[in-house]
Amino acid sequence: MNDGLITLDFPSIPSSPMAPKDVPARVKGLHPIETLSSKQDLMVVLPSEDLVREFKVDPSLVCGLAFRGLIVTAQGTKSDFVSRCFYPELQVDEDPVTGSAHCQLAPYWGRKLGKEKLVGRQLSQRGGTVYCEVKQDRVFLSGKTVKYLQGTIVI
Repeated sequence: MNDGLITLDFPSIPSSPMAPKDVPARVKGLHPIETLSSKQDLMVVLPSEDLVREFKVDPSLVCGLAFRGLIVTAQGTKSDFVSRCFYPELQVDEDPVTGSAHCQLAPYWGRKLGKEKLVGRQLSQRGGTVYCEVKQDRVFLSGKTVKYLQGTIVI
């Protein structure tokens, strides 16, 4: 932990652009710039931060997709990128700050912006800033935290 931040080391989650014919019809209605998929989530890139902020999810849009959840993202105005994440089939209508999504978002935006270090802002009601660093097949995610528990685990 440094500067009040805690850093966690995760594997990068690769995503691949979806062919237009493979994009679910209900997602095409969002008019994405690009639609990508990983083994877990569907990622929709919208034209602006405002569209991500104002996005109103219809759970039926996400439920029944062949993915765990939906990540909606755009290039940011005061951060490198913004996002919102929805997992209604996991009983999480909107996740406030999603580490696993940033393991997919950071490599994508890193390639797009030509950067290894990025700042992501999740625009949920609670919101949060995630400082991302992409190194080969790893993603280092840092953020502010509040210590609420300390203990020892014996295995």
